[in-house]
Amino acid sequence: NGKKTPSQDEVTAALWARFCKEADLSVVSDRGAWTINDARTKAQARLREVIAGTYSFVARSDNSTLVAGSQQVKRPTLVSATDAQSQLEGILNSFFEQLADGNAPRAGIRLTMGAGKTRKTINQLMQYLKDREGQSVEVYVPRHDLGSEWEKNLNGINADVVHIYPRTGGQWDKANETYPFPILCQRSDYVRDLEAKGHSIYSNACLSRTSGKQCAFFGDCSYLNQFRDRIHDAQPRNTVRIYTHASLFLSRNEFERQRTPDLVIIDEAFLSSAVSNLPSVSLSEITQHVRSDGLASLGFELLECLSNKQGQLSYLRDKDIGASDFQSVSLGHLSSETPFDADVKESRNVGSAKIYQAMQLLIDVAAREIEDEGRESFEQLVYDKHSNEIVICEHKPIRIPAGVPVLYLDATADPIITEPYLPNLEYHRIDARQLAVVSQVHDRTGSNSFWDEKITQETKNRSADTYNEQSNDLAKLIIVLNEWAKAGESPLLVGHKKLCDFLRKHPKLDQGVAVAHFMSLRGSDEYQDRSVIFITGRNQPPPDAIDRQARAIFGASGYTLKHDDLEDLPFGQADYRLSERSSHQPSGITLRAFSDPRIEAVQRQIRDAETVQAIARLRLVWAKYQKRVFLLSNLPVEMPVDHLVSFSELMPERLELELIKQGDVPLTALGLEKMRPDLELNEAAITKMVQRSNASDPKRMVFALPDLVKATTQIARFKAGSPRMTKQQHLFLPKDFEKRLSTALFSPWTQQQVLEHLETYWGMGNVHDLTVEFLFIAKPQVSAK
Repeated sequence: NGKKTPSQDEVTAALWARFCKEADLSVVSDRGAWTINDARTKAQARLREVIAGTYSFVARSDNSTLVAGSQQVKRPTLVSATDAQSQLEGILNSFFEQLADGNAPRAGIRLTMGAGKTRKTINQLMQYLKDREGQSVEVYVPRHDLGSEWEKNLNGINADVVHIYPRTGGQWDKANETYPFPILCQRSDYVRDLEAKGHSIYSNACLSRTSGKQCAFFGDCSYLNQFRDRIHDAQPRNTVRIYTHASLFLSRNEFERQRTPDLVIIDEAFLSSAVSNLPSVSLSEITQHVRSDGLASLGFELLECLSNKQGQLSYLRDKDIGASDFQSVSLGHLSSETPFDADVKESRNVGSAKIYQAMQLLIDVAAREIEDEGRESFEQLVYDKHSNEIVICEHKPIRIPAGVPVLYLDATADPIITEPYLPNLEYHRIDARQLAVVSQVHDRTGSNSFWDEKITQETKNRSADTYNEQSNDLAKLIIVLNEWAKAGESPLLVGHKKLCDFLRKHPKLDQGVAVAHFMSLRGSDEYQDRSVIFITGRNQPPPDAIDRQARAIFGASGYTLKHDDLEDLPFGQADYRLSERSSHQPSGITLRAFSDPRIEAVQRQIRDAETVQAIARLRLVWAKYQKRVFLLSNLPVEMPVDHLVSFSELMPERLELELIKQGDVPLTALGLEKMRPDLELNEAAITKMVQRSNASDPKRMVFALPDLVKATTQIARFKAGSPRMTKQQHLFLPKDFEKRLSTALFSPWTQQQVLEHLETYWGMGNVHDLTVEFLFIAKPQVSAK
């Protein structure tokens, strides 16, 4: 990279300085005391590794050790926001021109979040429908709140816009004791009972396909009216219906079957809806019901195959068990049909249809897979040792007919995952530059278990007689978040749900800190005005959950997946995408990865993409100022990183905590001894505290603090007492930060003010040779708040 390789002496000096700072040199082992010669030996090894391009040393675990980057990954070219929008407009123009010409284009657009793909698509759709009649457009979004945004933005379009809501008001909101949406069904209690028991609603409560009977409210049903086309002046109107992603995998009702959509728009990734709520069957149900007249032990043999033989079909075939044995299984005794009733409104205790449906699906899958002579093992049936159930990894068919024009908008679109549901898409990728400074830790995985442990520690800390701000990493994180809020910034923290629920109720967390959990952010503009984001970890389900989702997506494709030992996944390397302004050498980490690229694609979509989605909530593409991103997980993501740092550099240690609390702190052991007797530390403890701190590099002490705080931080150098005394250093944070800023102009302390502060507040006598200067010379870009 054209950078000078340091000499052996330089590396030796750096290693020895760091060792002296972090280690206790008074400890002497059998081999003797540590000396600079030990550092020289390590330096020789490190230089050999630099020349070879590989690192052989390890940290506490392989997945938190920084390694040399492979430099083999081709990164996409970043373009400006205006160029990205120009490219987007070109793609959309071509798509809608083809549509206007009577063709059926199918396009997938992967564009950096916040670049305006939804807004531009809405504008194009409004223009397209301006002079048309009778067009049926379906739009699918992740959640109803995003559906409401679409509905609002389509105001004035030449079409009836219908936001499709659920019949019964959605899931009960315990906190507010209400349903989140209007109740559209006049027999909602009865229908909820049918839903809970797994019965078809339309054929059991709306219209009987056998008798032709209709619900008493059929003709004026508010729910069904959402699907009825409206006629205006004897001309069919254009209609735009807005659904949630969940509807993509539901059967079409009678009204929807009467028409084929002229255009389908899918906004954001739909994977979670495609693989959610996989059905399962208990072992006891299988042994009890999976049997035939000629083979009473069929259920036991199936369980033995799945639980102890890794699903190898040869186990069953060697026993002459085939598809016909499964097809002859009778499940009629499990069927729980409910008679059609046109009038009843109250809830009734109807029998459950779920067991019958799951068992029938299991039998169908078992018969189909064992009949496939080229298949060696079950793909869509898998034993879950945790729940002691058989999970049916069903591939849910998508409701979009083949040949229908499709426009798929997703910033993390992956053709590998999309193809089984939306074949023959023409993919376009645009990567826009985002205005942010990104700092990422390299020595923490950020796992849920790591933060769950901190929750336990912080729970004890909160209940103690005296709250200790340095008790654990979560307490320290709260301090950092609070400092950003107090500085006038607007921080957002993103993590897993348990951590976020805990922090929302934490009495020490500043009210100006927003908290949001993974999977609740996709597509939302709620946090676009936030100026800094802390992402505590990664959204990563366990390997067996990822494997099952891949089975559901690809299991029926005809191309067998390669399944790894989930207890011992193979290692792979992921490189960081370093920014042009980063001073780091190409670096990466070792992490567990699936051998099959399709399963690995599922993991990326769940884990990596959700982190990218969280970052995008700050809308960095069109940001008016440079925002800050802190990634507290070492998982490389598709975003340039400016700083690779250790976790400890982001979490304040003892001296930094004193700086934050007091607003100023001595940076030498002598200064701490004279000025901070309240710390109640002896000389040895003070010396060790300074050695283990960043006192020798004050800029590191304020690394994780707000940019404007850092920019107004001053360092004072002085002597006190005898002129022969060692020069002291003292760091000042702007405690009266907001008062000292006026239209973003700094009002620093003068030398006289610092002198008075040292002599009056700290009682320092005979201060002389005093110099005061800003710690950071260059003023950072100021946020527009």
